Amino acid sequence: EALERRFLSLTHTHTYTGKEQKELGQGQFARVWLVERIKDQKLFACKNFILNDMVSGKSMEGSAVRADRMNVLDEIEILKKLDHPNIVKLIDVYIVKSKCVYMFLSYCDGGTLEELINNSPGGFLKESQAIAITRELLSAVWYIHSKGICHRDIKLENILVRKKTREKKFPFSIVLCDFGISKLGL
Repeated sequence: EALERRFLSLTHTHTYTGKEQKELGQGQFARVWLVERIKDQKLFACKNFILNDMVSGKSMEGSAVRADRMNVLDEIEILKKLDHPNIVKLIDVYIVKSKCVYMFLSYCDGGTLEELINNSPGGFLKESQAIAITRELLSAVWYIHSKGICHRDIKLENILVRKKTREKKFPFSIVLCDFGISKLGL
């Protein structure tokens, strides 16, 4: 209950600051929202799951699709083990009455790699950009494999883009996200 109040105060304060909450994306089992932390106005991605013992596959009045409890807990445990610049960071987790989970993750301000490619001239990246992205992605994959983790869902929508202000040649870095169907124990 204390966690529920803490989260609700976060969302209400966020709403009252005059900034709208924005949905960043939706997957099969969760929705992701942009939220602002009260104390320092820092932005985070909040991944929201509605839990059920089994996956129902049905939407609950605009909420996230019900997610299998064990898959969500596995994703949390996996993210807690990871610390790499090209992997999304788990900041905090709130579980409300064992029915709803809010995962607060690092926010990447550049959208997805799919959006970056689609918005590039001609729908293509330059070779030097593709090399930089590939290098960062392979670094992230090598790291998770060294921890005994298999992602199992690497695709353009699960690669986020973070803007880098100092870099002029390619002002982005990539961040691998969505460890929902990952497995530990390679």
